[in-house]
Amino acid sequence: MTGSYCYTAQDFRDVIQALASGRLGALDWTESRALDDAPGAFADIDANRVAAAKLILLPHRGA
Repeated sequence: MTGSYCYTAQDFRDVIQALASGRLGALDWTESRALDDAPGAFADIDANRVAAAKLILLPHRGA
């Protein structure tokens, strides 16, 4: 994790612990996109074209 516009460092620590322990279950409520597609991802969120609750931006598709 390198950043977020609305979460604290403690929020990141808490979510990493939750992910590591499996408390969040299946992560089929997320969608990953390339970091290069960030402008399009935010446009899709704004236009309500994203079904996922969270979008994860990756440095490159293979990450």
